[in-house]
Amino acid sequence: MTYPEDEVFSKHQLIQGTPERFGFVKDHDVYVLNTSLKGGFDLRIEIKADGSVYGKAYDPDTNDEYSLLHTRDPEGEFVKSVQYEYRALLSKIANTCYQTLEFASDQANSIALFLKENFSESPDNPFSDLPSARVFRIAKNRKWYALVMQVKAGKLTGVKEQDEDHKHSADDLVEIVNLKADPEEIPDLCKHRGIIPAYHMNKKLWISVILDGSVEDSLLLSLVKKSRLLVSSPKKRSK
Repeated sequence: MTYPEDEVFSKHQLIQGTPERFGFVKDHDVYVLNTSLKGGFDLRIEIKADGSVYGKAYDPDTNDEYSLLHTRDPEGEFVKSVQYEYRALLSKIANTCYQTLEFASDQANSIALFLKENFSESPDNPFSDLPSARVFRIAKNRKWYALVMQVKAGKLTGVKEQDEDHKHSADDLVEIVNLKADPEEIPDLCKHRGIIPAYHMNKKLWISVILDGSVEDSLLLSLVKKSRLLVSSPKKRSK
Protein backbone atom coordinates (compact mmCIF):
# COMPACT_ATOMS: atom_id res chain seq x y z
CA MET A 1 0.00 0.00 0.00
CA THR A 2 1.30 3.42 -0.96
CA TYR A 3 0.64 6.09 1.65
CA PRO A 4 0.13 9.79 0.80
CA GLU A 5 3.32 10.56 2.73
CA ASP A 6 5.29 8.32 0.36
CA GLU A 7 3.81 10.01 -2.68
CA VAL A 8 4.27 13.59 -1.45
CA PHE A 9 7.81 13.13 -0.11
CA SER A 10 9.17 10.87 -2.85
CA LYS A 11 12.57 12.15 -4.01
CA HIS A 12 12.67 14.80 -1.29
CA GLN A 13 15.40 15.44 1.26
CA LEU A 14 14.87 17.12 4.62
CA ILE A 15 16.52 20.51 5.09
CA GLN A 16 17.86 20.65 8.64
CA GLY A 17 16.49 23.42 10.82
CA THR A 18 13.32 23.97 8.80
CA PRO A 19 10.83 21.80 10.75
CA GLU A 20 11.14 24.02 13.85
CA ARG A 21 10.40 27.09 11.74
CA PHE A 22 7.29 25.34 10.40
CA GLY A 23 6.07 24.59 13.91
CA PHE A 24 7.43 21.13 14.64
CA VAL A 25 8.89 20.41 18.08
CA LYS A 26 11.91 18.14 18.36
CA ASP A 27 11.46 15.16 20.67
CA HIS A 28 14.76 13.27 20.78
CA ASP A 29 15.37 12.23 17.12
CA VAL A 30 11.82 12.94 15.95
CA TYR A 31 10.12 16.20 14.93
CA VAL A 32 6.49 16.33 16.05
CA LEU A 33 3.66 18.58 14.88
CA ASN A 34 0.34 18.48 16.72
CA THR A 35 -2.54 20.17 14.92
CA SER A 36 -6.11 19.41 13.86
CA LEU A 37 -8.16 18.50 10.79
CA LYS A 38 -11.71 19.10 9.64
CA GLY A 39 -14.25 17.09 11.52
CA GLY A 40 -12.58 17.80 14.83
CA PHE A 41 -9.78 15.26 14.52
CA ASP A 42 -6.48 15.75 16.32
CA LEU A 43 -3.53 15.22 13.99
CA ARG A 44 0.02 14.20 14.88
CA ILE A 45 2.69 14.32 12.15
CA GLU A 46 6.17 12.98 12.79
CA ILE A 47 9.38 13.52 10.83
CA LYS A 48 11.97 10.90 11.71
CA ALA A 49 15.74 11.31 11.63
CA ASP A 50 15.92 9.85 8.12
CA GLY A 51 13.41 12.42 6.86
CA SER A 52 10.50 10.01 6.54
CA VAL A 53 7.07 11.38 7.45
CA TYR A 54 3.94 9.77 8.87
CA GLY A 55 0.76 11.19 10.32
CA LYS A 56 -2.10 9.87 12.43
CA ALA A 57 -5.50 11.39 13.14
CA TYR A 58 -7.38 10.75 16.38
CA ASP A 59 -10.82 11.31 17.79
CA PRO A 60 -10.12 13.79 20.64
CA ASP A 61 -12.87 12.31 22.81
CA THR A 62 -12.02 8.60 22.52
CA ASN A 63 -8.40 8.85 21.36
CA ASP A 64 -9.24 6.24 18.70
CA GLU A 65 -7.24 6.49 15.49
CA TYR A 66 -9.08 7.63 12.37
CA SER A 67 -7.92 4.84 10.05
CA LEU A 68 -9.66 6.28 6.98
CA LEU A 69 -6.95 8.96 6.78
CA HIS A 70 -4.86 6.50 4.75
CA THR A 71 -7.61 4.61 2.94
CA ARG A 72 -7.14 4.27 -0.80
CA ASP A 73 -10.08 5.31 -3.05
CA PRO A 74 -12.17 6.68 -0.18
CA GLU A 75 -15.94 6.75 -0.43
CA GLY A 76 -17.94 9.67 0.82
CA GLU A 77 -17.33 13.40 0.59
CA PHE A 78 -16.39 13.75 4.24
CA VAL A 79 -13.50 11.25 4.05
CA LYS A 80 -12.34 12.80 0.78
CA SER A 81 -12.33 16.29 2.29
CA VAL A 82 -10.29 15.11 5.31
CA GLN A 83 -7.76 13.37 3.09
CA TYR A 84 -7.57 16.40 0.79
CA GLU A 85 -6.82 18.70 3.73
CA TYR A 86 -4.21 16.27 5.05
CA ARG A 87 -2.45 15.98 1.69
CA ALA A 88 -2.46 19.76 1.30
CA LEU A 89 -0.73 20.08 4.67
CA LEU A 90 1.84 17.44 3.68
CA SER A 91 2.54 19.33 0.45
CA LYS A 92 3.05 22.55 2.40
CA ILE A 93 5.53 20.75 4.69
CA ALA A 94 7.34 19.31 1.66
CA ASN A 95 7.63 22.74 0.02
CA THR A 96 8.85 24.39 3.23
CA CYS A 97 11.05 21.77 4.88
CA TYR A 98 12.31 19.61 2.03
CA GLN A 99 14.38 19.91 -1.09
CA THR A 100 13.56 18.02 -4.26
CA LEU A 101 16.22 15.46 -5.17
CA GLU A 102 17.29 16.45 -8.67
CA PHE A 103 20.23 14.11 -9.17
CA ALA A 104 20.82 10.42 -9.76
CA SER A 105 23.50 9.96 -7.09
CA ASP A 106 23.24 10.37 -3.34
CA GLN A 107 26.43 12.45 -3.28
CA ALA A 108 25.14 14.94 -5.84
CA ASN A 109 21.95 15.35 -3.82
CA SER A 110 24.05 15.80 -0.67
CA ILE A 111 26.01 18.57 -2.39
CA ALA A 112 22.76 20.28 -3.37
CA LEU A 113 21.40 20.06 0.16
CA PHE A 114 24.67 21.35 1.68
CA LEU A 115 24.71 24.37 -0.64
CA LYS A 116 21.03 25.07 -0.07
CA GLU A 117 21.38 24.95 3.71
CA ASN A 118 24.61 26.95 3.92
CA PHE A 119 24.42 29.42 1.04
CA SER A 120 20.79 29.35 -0.15
CA GLU A 121 22.03 28.49 -3.64
CA SER A 122 20.13 26.07 -5.87
CA PRO A 123 21.20 24.62 -9.22
CA ASP A 124 19.97 25.65 -12.66
CA ASN A 125 20.40 24.19 -16.12
CA PRO A 126 21.81 26.57 -18.75
CA PHE A 127 22.41 23.81 -21.30
CA SER A 128 19.47 22.92 -23.54
CA ASP A 129 21.37 19.96 -25.00
CA LEU A 130 22.34 18.53 -21.57
CA PRO A 131 19.09 17.97 -19.65
CA SER A 132 20.82 16.14 -16.78
CA ALA A 133 23.41 18.89 -16.18
CA ARG A 134 23.04 21.35 -13.31
CA VAL A 135 25.18 24.37 -12.43
CA PHE A 136 25.66 25.92 -8.99
CA ARG A 137 26.39 29.66 -9.02
CA ILE A 138 27.49 32.32 -6.56
CA ALA A 139 24.30 34.17 -5.70
CA LYS A 140 25.91 37.62 -5.92
CA ASN A 141 27.88 37.42 -9.15
CA ARG A 142 26.18 34.45 -10.86
CA LYS A 143 29.54 32.82 -11.59
CA TRP A 144 29.35 29.07 -11.36
CA TYR A 145 31.61 26.92 -9.22
CA ALA A 146 30.18 23.42 -9.59
CA LEU A 147 28.77 21.57 -12.58
CA VAL A 148 27.03 18.23 -12.07
CA MET A 149 26.40 16.05 -15.12
CA GLN A 150 26.13 12.46 -16.30
CA VAL A 151 28.84 11.14 -18.61
CA LYS A 152 29.79 7.74 -19.99
CA ALA A 153 32.73 6.44 -17.98
CA GLY A 154 34.70 5.74 -21.13
CA LYS A 155 34.84 9.46 -21.93
CA LEU A 156 36.52 10.37 -18.65
CA THR A 157 40.30 10.69 -18.65
CA GLY A 158 41.95 8.58 -15.98
CA VAL A 159 38.98 6.40 -15.03
CA LYS A 160 40.40 3.28 -16.66
CA GLU A 161 43.68 3.70 -14.81
CA GLN A 162 41.88 4.14 -11.46
CA ASP A 163 39.26 1.46 -12.06
CA GLU A 164 41.29 -1.67 -11.47
CA ASP A 165 38.30 -3.51 -9.98
CA HIS A 166 36.18 -2.64 -13.05
CA LYS A 167 33.63 -0.68 -11.06
CA HIS A 168 32.54 1.09 -14.24
CA SER A 169 32.42 -0.16 -17.80
CA ALA A 170 33.02 2.27 -20.67
CA ASP A 171 29.29 2.58 -21.44
CA ASP A 172 28.18 3.12 -17.84
CA LEU A 173 26.67 6.52 -17.14
CA VAL A 174 28.34 8.08 -14.10
CA GLU A 175 27.49 11.32 -12.36
CA ILE A 176 30.38 13.73 -11.88
CA VAL A 177 30.90 17.22 -10.52
CA ASN A 178 33.41 19.64 -12.02
CA LEU A 179 35.07 21.84 -9.40
CA LYS A 180 37.69 24.57 -9.47
CA ALA A 181 40.85 23.71 -7.57
CA ASP A 182 44.25 25.16 -6.73
CA PRO A 183 46.52 24.35 -9.73
CA GLU A 184 49.32 23.33 -7.37
CA GLU A 185 47.04 20.80 -5.66
CA ILE A 186 45.49 19.24 -8.77
CA PRO A 187 48.26 16.68 -9.50
CA ASP A 188 48.02 15.25 -5.97
CA LEU A 189 44.22 15.40 -5.95
CA CYS A 190 44.09 13.36 -9.16
CA LYS A 191 46.04 10.59 -7.45
CA HIS A 192 42.98 10.06 -5.24
CA ARG A 193 40.58 7.41 -6.49
CA GLY A 194 37.49 9.08 -7.91
CA ILE A 195 39.20 12.42 -8.72
CA ILE A 196 40.33 12.90 -12.31
CA PRO A 197 41.38 15.69 -14.71
CA ALA A 198 38.38 17.88 -15.50
CA TYR A 199 35.98 16.68 -18.18
CA HIS A 200 35.57 19.27 -20.97
CA MET A 201 37.20 22.03 -18.93
CA ASN A 202 40.63 23.55 -18.32
CA LYS A 203 42.47 20.71 -16.62
CA LYS A 204 44.96 23.14 -15.09
CA LEU A 205 42.24 24.85 -13.08
CA TRP A 206 39.44 22.29 -12.68
CA ILE A 207 38.94 18.70 -11.58
CA SER A 208 36.12 16.18 -11.94
CA VAL A 209 34.93 14.09 -9.00
CA ILE A 210 33.05 10.87 -9.73
CA LEU A 211 30.02 10.78 -7.45
CA ASP A 212 29.96 7.04 -6.75
CA GLY A 213 31.26 7.07 -3.19
CA SER A 214 34.92 6.67 -4.14
CA VAL A 215 35.59 10.08 -2.59
CA GLU A 216 34.43 10.33 1.01
CA ASP A 217 31.76 12.94 1.72
CA SER A 218 33.99 15.07 3.96
CA LEU A 219 36.62 15.49 1.25
CA LEU A 220 33.98 16.05 -1.43
CA LEU A 221 32.29 18.87 0.49
CA SER A 222 35.66 20.46 1.30
CA LEU A 223 36.43 20.50 -2.44
CA VAL A 224 33.04 22.06 -3.16
CA LYS A 225 33.66 24.79 -0.56
CA LYS A 226 37.16 25.41 -1.95
CA SER A 227 35.78 25.73 -5.49
CA ARG A 228 33.18 28.22 -4.33
CA LEU A 229 35.85 30.23 -2.49
CA LEU A 230 38.13 30.34 -5.52
CA VAL A 231 35.30 31.61 -7.71
CA SER A 232 33.86 34.09 -5.20
CA SER A 233 37.13 35.63 -3.99
CA PRO A 234 39.18 37.36 -6.72
CA LYS A 235 42.32 37.28 -4.55
CA LYS A 236 42.00 33.51 -4.37
CA ARG A 237 41.81 32.99 -8.09
CA SER A 238 44.66 31.25 -9.81
CA LYS A 239 46.32 33.02 -12.69
